Amino acid sequence: ELSTLDRIGLANDAYALQRAGIIPQTQYLELARSYRDEIEHPVWSEISTGLSEIMNLLTDEPYYKNLRGFVRDIFMPLAQRMTWDPNPDEHELAPMLRALALAQMAHCGDHETIEEARQRFAILCQSGSIDPNLRTVVCNTSARHGRKATYNALLGLYRNASSKEEQMAYMQAMGQFRDKALLVKTLEFAMSGEVRHENIAHAINPVASNPAGKDPAWQFFKDNHTEIRERFARSMFLLGRIVKGVVSEFTTQEARDEIAQFFKQHPIPEASMALAQALERVDINIAWLAKNREEIGRWLTGQQK
Repeated sequence: ELSTLDRIGLANDAYALQRAGIIPQTQYLELARSYRDEIEHPVWSEISTGLSEIMNLLTDEPYYKNLRGFVRDIFMPLAQRMTWDPNPDEHELAPMLRALALAQMAHCGDHETIEEARQRFAILCQSGSIDPNLRTVVCNTSARHGRKATYNALLGLYRNASSKEEQMAYMQAMGQFRDKALLVKTLEFAMSGEVRHENIAHAINPVASNPAGKDPAWQFFKDNHTEIRERFARSMFLLGRIVKGVVSEFTTQEARDEIAQFFKQHPIPEASMALAQALERVDINIAWLAKNREEIGRWLTGQQK
């Protein structure tokens, strides 16, 4: 039997190999499915990260619903074992494992998980009471399935938060909405002065990594690039994080060309390395989709027979 470190390494290596096109992507999916009975949080974290990145790349594909169902089936046994409420005898990493499993179930559209998260969000808004380990999954899920009232509730929670950790959770959730108008409000809020300078990227980048938000985030950056550059004139690292965030999630040659042309006309030398890395990521995304999108669709169809 493989050790925990070996299981982590196997998952990590398989993901890297499929990303590089060395092994079929479907081979990675088969491997991920074999981890359904895994019990260790570090191993699940590796699997979760890989599957989430794949789902983000395939959001626009006609078989995306089938892919979500496949991933949901992988995490369901874990979510059923962990449940929403802690066991007094559980191990120290169990709270993180619970949050990871529930987050994936909600992200993959499990109705019971989504409804429970929304109920707990309502309790949070009314009483301020929530398990800190579940704050992120509850707020992110509620935002993903919420509207303006949820946005306003999150904004209120952010403004009344008693710690930076709480603020960061609410700020991240404000980038999870599907309504583009609400995502634009989050972007505007990031630059409003209410968000600390060092946290602006933490407000912008969740929007940019949201499939519904990457276009609004890129447009916002283009419209405000002069102000953003001026604000981060002495913070090259933070500026680079924003540039990476608003560029890296694109998956088409058309978008890649448009981004490159924009920075040619509006160069930001301080972020040149970050831009090069982001464009390389886009190139990898484009190549990966060209190689895998049809094969994954056929494979998922075969899994349903």
